[in-house]
Amino acid sequence: MFFNIAADNLRQNLPGPRNITGTTNEYLSDPRGTNYPLDKSQRNNIAVRGGVTRNLWSGAELIVDGSLRHKDTTFATFNPFGGFFTPNDPAAYNTTTLNAVSITPRINIDQSWDDVRAKAIAGVDIYKTTYQSNRALFQGAAPIHVYDFNQTTMAIYAQPTITWRNDTDISVGGRIQHNSFHARDTYDPTAPVGPLGANPQGLPLDTNETDHATHLGIEHRFNRNFAVFARMAESFRVPNIDERVGMSPVLTVTNFNLRTQKSHDFEGGVRLHWDRVDVQSSVYDMYLTDELHFSPITFANVNLDPTRRYGMEHTATVRITDDVRLKGSASYTRAVFRSGPFAGNDVPEVSRWSGSAGASWDIYRKYLTAEAVAHYVGKRFADGDEANVGASMIPAYTVVDLRLGGEADRFFWSLSVQNLFNKSYYDYALDQSFPGFPFVSIYPLPGRAVRARPAIRIGRAAVREFC
Repeated sequence: MFFNIAADNLRQNLPGPRNITGTTNEYLSDPRGTNYPLDKSQRNNIAVRGGVTRNLWSGAELIVDGSLRHKDTTFATFNPFGGFFTPNDPAAYNTTTLNAVSITPRINIDQSWDDVRAKAIAGVDIYKTTYQSNRALFQGAAPIHVYDFNQTTMAIYAQPTITWRNDTDISVGGRIQHNSFHARDTYDPTAPVGPLGANPQGLPLDTNETDHATHLGIEHRFNRNFAVFARMAESFRVPNIDERVGMSPVLTVTNFNLRTQKSHDFEGGVRLHWDRVDVQSSVYDMYLTDELHFSPITFANVNLDPTRRYGMEHTATVRITDDVRLKGSASYTRAVFRSGPFAGNDVPEVSRWSGSAGASWDIYRKYLTAEAVAHYVGKRFADGDEANVGASMIPAYTVVDLRLGGEADRFFWSLSVQNLFNKSYYDYALDQSFPGFPFVSIYPLPGRAVRARPAIRIGRAAVREFC
């Protein structure tokens, strides 16, 4: 039997973007400044999980577990500019409560017969989620909208993997899931609103749908130095509650009716091993329909036109000695629209090239280890630039992270420095320009950051951290 309880509280300020227009560049003049000094949020979260495991027979284990989760979130934002608005007047105050219950029994099987070994997992997932969000202009005001949602998901799945003669793995998997979703919006026309008004009452929604996912994969090991693998799959992702509640542009009627994202994936590759060198290389191709995406232009969640993502991924590890290792990775990714007004264009915010290179050294066994990694991300189009004009492309950047750590008996520790050279960079930008008026918002990332993490193991699995 097992039981786990976890709780956390998060309070954070929300500084917002640095804007670049035809006459100003806030990123260059004051990268640490903000136009949103009062914006903030708070989250309280508690989760309880427990269950029991039972060995049914040799090689068969039953696990019956479940969880309860309660999360409260508060968000407040204020008008940043003067003119039509009054600076620092309230713009929105939201309080949201989410409760989720899950029951997830499953069985694990591991059996062998001569040259055949079978490993499988099969189970049932049941999730029930309720969500209430009060959307007001400021703290203490009557809510303009009260969103009441509930969602029930029930699924059955199985994935066996058959190993033949210890050199060939064949896996086949499937999942069937039924999703029931109900949404209601209570609108108060007498509640205080901002100068731009408020969205009308949202349309009630009751939906029921059944989706399925499948997987077929194979790996063959010719010898200990060379293996090939391939897989194909179809998958889906049902819109979550937060995506549905923000699905309509400002001042339009919300209908909460986002479509389920679906994809068909193909992948193939090789694994190589020579003495102290390990290499893996693969190619993949993904065809997505109704990809879920938040549009920062309309402040709405939408389903994109059909898209495709394809590319290559390579990783390598070299053990120079038993204590010194070199690691590297390189990826090439194309994400393009397959149809619609932007057919053939790149999907914004996806770099074509990325990679990393690093080294690790066990200075004194596991008591003292060191690791240094350089991360590279290539340039890409800013969000909102589906036309690929490219005037506001996010530049490529490289950052270096350093970590020292170790463990002794039940004690663990680490000291890490992220962005060692204090590089100024950002990985998200929003292009809201229109002819004659360039306007780009960017979100700078932190400079050098140092973190110490001592921890001690107080049970067979529990770890207590002291930060």
